[in-house]
Amino acid sequence: MKMMRTLLALCVVTGCCSPLEAIDRLVPSVYPTIMEAMTVAIDGDRILVSAGTYPGHISFLGKQVELIGLAGAMETFLDGSGTYNCVIRIDAPGSGARVSGFTVQDGFGTSCGLPLALCGGGVLITAGSPTVDSCVFVDNSSSRGGALHSEQAFPIIDGCVFMGNFASQGGAISVRGGDATITNCVIVDNQAYGWGGGIAVDFATVAVANCILEGNESESGGGMFITESTATIIACTFRDNVAVDEGGGALLDEFSTVEMRDCEIASNSALRGGGLAVTHFCDALVEGCNIIDNNAFENGGGVYSFECFAKYRRNRVINNSCGLQGGGFFLQYFSDPLIENCLIQYNFAPVSGAGVTCVEGVSARVVHCTIDSNTTWGTGGGLHADFLSYPILINSIIWRNNATSGTAFSSGELASFTLDHVIMQGADPDDPVVMQLDPELNDDGYPGECSAAIDEGTDLVEDLPMVDIDGVIRPQGLRRDIGAFEAAGTGHCFIRGDCNSDGELELSDAIAALGYLFWGESLQGCADACDFDDDGWVSIGDVISGLLYFYQGGSQPAPPFPNPGHDVTESQSDSCWILGP
Repeated sequence: MKMMRTLLALCVVTGCCSPLEAIDRLVPSVYPTIMEAMTVAIDGDRILVSAGTYPGHISFLGKQVELIGLAGAMETFLDGSGTYNCVIRIDAPGSGARVSGFTVQDGFGTSCGLPLALCGGGVLITAGSPTVDSCVFVDNSSSRGGALHSEQAFPIIDGCVFMGNFASQGGAISVRGGDATITNCVIVDNQAYGWGGGIAVDFATVAVANCILEGNESESGGGMFITESTATIIACTFRDNVAVDEGGGALLDEFSTVEMRDCEIASNSALRGGGLAVTHFCDALVEGCNIIDNNAFENGGGVYSFECFAKYRRNRVINNSCGLQGGGFFLQYFSDPLIENCLIQYNFAPVSGAGVTCVEGVSARVVHCTIDSNTTWGTGGGLHADFLSYPILINSIIWRNNATSGTAFSSGELASFTLDHVIMQGADPDDPVVMQLDPELNDDGYPGECSAAIDEGTDLVEDLPMVDIDGVIRPQGLRRDIGAFEAAGTGHCFIRGDCNSDGELELSDAIAALGYLFWGESLQGCADACDFDDDGWVSIGDVISGLLYFYQGGSQPAPPFPNPGHDVTESQSDSCWILGP
């Protein structure tokens, strides 16, 4: 015995002792219960659990151990039996803790945080950066995070399914403090009687990517609720979620900084912001999203934007509806949001502003947008502004909208619009930067080959986008196109020789050309049509060539002829442009 003590002392002093090696601990073949295996486990061990049902509560005891269901979540169950505890508690520092391959069910939560609340019915994470993957969470409940709650931790949650869980905040997942990553998860049919039917985040940083949030319900933020946090939400689907108050799909709230990109927000409903609500000084970028078929019982069928710093870029806001104003967008209260490269189409509002409504001090900047085929029973089929709101529209199309009055736009008390290079139904023919020529939009809002929108935009405004709604570089022609889409081509279509733009080559074309050349008369269409031989100049020679063709069978005009088309060569003047630069 004395010799053994001496050898042990030498081992410690010299550092020659071999550390204990991590091993696999098998449940139930070697250890009858998971907690028996956990009690003897050391950092780096794996606890491998065979198919079956095992009771909670399971604590990691501060150890970086992997807990793995060998047969996967469909055959391996951790059951909380509805007792006053979470099913699993992870409190290990570092990144070595992991839970994988279980169905976690019927947990009830453990007290955590300040003020104290029941947290994490299925899993409670209070330390470290553990990984939870390939798990299913069913029928768990708590105050925070019905299925999973992270408190001041840094978890990675990947490839999990959350279904039928319930909480006050975060029906499926709640994150408070720390930094969480949630990827490739399916979050369906969860409920919160407060905030975030699917996910709730406060005072934290979170990255959510490639997740599906469907059929979740809450008071606010049916699918997701973010407050006083920093979040990135990438390529997620928000569908059929319901909020009693704001943000059927998601609510981005109070002092948060959020980037939301490439998401589908569809068929959600709420009192305000059927698809999405951005409120209370949130600094949000919403880009490349499809916001479709959502409904608000009051305002903002697609988007409700209130007192915030928001930028909406390259979004399709289509077929949303509301009970009052702003079928597509409802923008309210002393903010100047940017709506850029957006297609706002087929939205409905019964009172006003079917496409976009701005009220109470909102001077939105609407740039390169197509506001098309929206409908109201009231005023402002495309847009409506009221109460100290002064929206600015640049390089945008307002077309085919329907209203009892103000088919393009309407304004109420102390409100008005500034238009700069806009194609608009009912345009003032004397306005030098607004025109009413047909942009020839198809059902998807894309301009036709001979659209009046092609090459008619301005480049003289600061901070214009370099691409269109689909990422196509602007310009494709000599100037930017008007609207959300940048099409190929260099200007309006015309028939060479049809100088008065009536669709025929006849004597009246020669008379129109002479008036243009010698008496300064204006033309109805493209001056380049008068350039019969396409040498880049309109001259008396073009008049003579036209008369010879018409009366003596002379040479036909250069292309485009006999059908309308674009000029295939450069002209010496900006003769096809209707709006100035």
